[in-house]
Amino acid sequence: MMTVLSLDLQILKALASERRIEILKCLDRRRMTLSELSGMLDLAPPTVLKHLEHLTAAGLVALKEDGHRWKYYELTDPGLAVMRASPDLKVVILLSFAGAAAMVAGICAGCLYFILPGSDGGVPFQDGQWSPDLCVISLVLLLLSIVLWFFAMVGWRRTLAEVELV
Repeated sequence: MMTVLSLDLQILKALASERRIEILKCLDRRRMTLSELSGMLDLAPPTVLKHLEHLTAAGLVALKEDGHRWKYYELTDPGLAVMRASPDLKVVILLSFAGAAAMVAGICAGCLYFILPGSDGGVPFQDGQWSPDLCVISLVLLLLSIVLWFFAMVGWRRTLAEVELV
């Protein structure tokens, strides 16, 4: 069963800190006390406590007291959903960046096709004919970027079913 994660402003603010992400990663392994987290992250306990307060207020972490001396922090269901987001999201991001890189490379190759001087100081010629090499490379890269972005958008739409922005 797929957990729907609702992202509100408080959760996004909580996720905006690298330290809080590190805390979430530690708690994804197992529940921990404040002193354990402090030792693992090499931070002062008051600093870790302040970060935990933000994560608790966002509903990503909960403080559990089991009647013993120690108080444990653990991930809540929304916290688990954040930490175990679909791997499709990572693929979508990778495809998006690859599409952007292919588009930039295609535009650069197209610009080089028209800018590079040929043997007569003008547009590149090969044996008196237009040299199609850079033009073909440019078109192939631009088409590749469109295909990559298409697959990224298909994956993005599928991933949006798992994440709901509030």
